Amino acid sequence: MVVKVHQFKSALTVSPFAPSWDYIIAEKEIDVDLDELSRLILEKASPEYEITTAPNCKSYFFNVLKWDYPVCKKLHKEIIEFHDEYVRGTRSPRLDGLKIRCWANVMTKGDKLSKHHHGNAPHSYLSGNFSIKCENTSTNYFHPYDNNEMYPIDNESGHMHLFPSWLPHDTSKHEGDSERIIIAFDIYLKDSPLSSLEHSNELIDLRL
Repeated sequence: MVVKVHQFKSALTVSPFAPSWDYIIAEKEIDVDLDELSRLILEKASPEYEITTAPNCKSYFFNVLKWDYPVCKKLHKEIIEFHDEYVRGTRSPRLDGLKIRCWANVMTKGDKLSKHHHGNAPHSYLSGNFSIKCENTSTNYFHPYDNNEMYPIDNESGHMHLFPSWLPHDTSKHEGDSERIIIAFDIYLKDSPLSSLEHSNELIDLRL
């Protein structure tokens, strides 16, 4: 599948105090059984997994990549492949010992995710989202210095975004009559202080 690159790079600075940035949001269509993945998530979504810190939609902290189903194993392999493409494309070093955890967001009509990021500590790495079921919504990414400047990317079923974990983003309001279902995930360096993470028990090795 072809990777679409959304690149953001500042102009050459003149002032020694001017901000600069250079980062990429990558987008790729992933070939997995979306209907099966949607069914599994809705079947397993229960109050015991619900995250109370996400008031504008129902979020469930379970790692679908741990589930013993062919579609989940296929998704895991696709994330590994996309990660490696991202690293090669940004000429970043290929690191070993990476960990991953993910969760599911299930939105009904009127729901949206507020602006947030997935980590800006010195060890922050990459995060992503995968649209399983969506209808006329976007994920909106914000300029790292100008919080009023927004770059929306339309959500398409079967499309995955990969981006630096520090990048702020939110979603448009879901106005569809059926659920909007996405999987969000974080990838961590092996030396990250993972024991302090909430739901650290959901972490697994990125590489199979």
